Amino acid sequence: MQMEYAQSSGVLHNRGMTVPTPGGPATPRPLWLRAQPVLERLPLWVSVTAMIVELVVIATNGDGLLAGIGALVTLTGALVAARLPQVGLTSTMAGVVVVIVGGREPIGECTVVVFVLFALTLRGLPPTRSIGVTTLAMAVVFGLASFLSAGRAVGLDAVAVIVAVVAGGAVGAALRLQRQYWESLEQRTRDAIATREAEAERRVAEERVRIARDLHDIVGHQVAVVSMHLGAVEVTAGRDDAATQRSLVAARTAVQSILSDTQRTLAMLRSDAADDDHAGRPTPGLSTIDELVASFQDAGLSIDAQITDQARRVHEAGGVTVFRVAQEALTNAHRYGTGEAALTVLTDEADLIISVTNPIASTPTTAHGSGYGLVGMRERVESAGGTLQLGTDDDVFTVTARIPWSEGATP
Repeated sequence: MQMEYAQSSGVLHNRGMTVPTPGGPATPRPLWLRAQPVLERLPLWVSVTAMIVELVVIATNGDGLLAGIGALVTLTGALVAARLPQVGLTSTMAGVVVVIVGGREPIGECTVVVFVLFALTLRGLPPTRSIGVTTLAMAVVFGLASFLSAGRAVGLDAVAVIVAVVAGGAVGAALRLQRQYWESLEQRTRDAIATREAEAERRVAEERVRIARDLHDIVGHQVAVVSMHLGAVEVTAGRDDAATQRSLVAARTAVQSILSDTQRTLAMLRSDAADDDHAGRPTPGLSTIDELVASFQDAGLSIDAQITDQARRVHEAGGVTVFRVAQEALTNAHRYGTGEAALTVLTDEADLIISVTNPIASTPTTAHGSGYGLVGMRERVESAGGTLQLGTDDDVFTVTARIPWSEGATP
């Protein structure tokens, strides 16, 4: 199932390396998405390295205590930013202030602020608030620095720094949003695969139930016929050779029918639904219900069958349901009845109606069954949108099924 889905519309491969594209093959993830853990850490590593180098330069050149403290504060912010984002970002901006007050241009410190903001927004820091606060803080920093420097111009272009801060935060936020978009695509792909697999499993389960119903209907009916004929052989053996021969022939025919129908069902399991037309037997329906009645009559069940012409023209789906209901009901009548049954199939304005009645024998001819036949009958009728009623009145068992139909459904 997963491979078929992959070929038709593209799927998630290798745990997140590809996602589906509508109507096309799978598309590989961009390189920056696959390398995102590195992108989240690299700016912080670069910032830490840059501040260490700057501390060495300040110590070597003797640039002053405040410059060294500012670089150290900025370094501390870069180190803690991954675990304490707000503290880290605030610390790096404080380092810029200290360096400016010390009379040194904070080129490295401002760069660290940009890198840290990029990394933090990429990790998930709310972009609007963090970019806005950082931009405002940097503007205040340069304004304060200008004031503390007694009006002396700050060499570093404040506008360029603020633009860089905004750009760094915006790029980080954009990359994070893009990552979330791809992750949502991947999750939808997984959900789609799971849904398709669940649907496939549901259809397999439904098909198993349908096959079980069909086998029960086919085999149950024919076994009842075989049982009756073999019982007749026991009675007529040695007394009426002709009757014995007829019963044996009928029993053999029923066994052959069981074998043929079982092979047909197995062939359907091995082939596609499109090959069903080659199964070799007509689809059971109202067109073959007379044969069903005749087979029970040959088995000794007296049936009063009344089927209207309008009912015989019912579409195939309804006809199959009627046939299976009649088959199960007549099988039960043969097993547990007195040898008589009445079958009626007719229509009204809305429904196709089938009714089977039979007197209940005081002593059934066979042992009680599993009850699956009645359950399967109800499931079959309800799947066709109909209703099934079962009841006993004055030792007469009645099966009545109503199946929706319309004039447009007839041939």
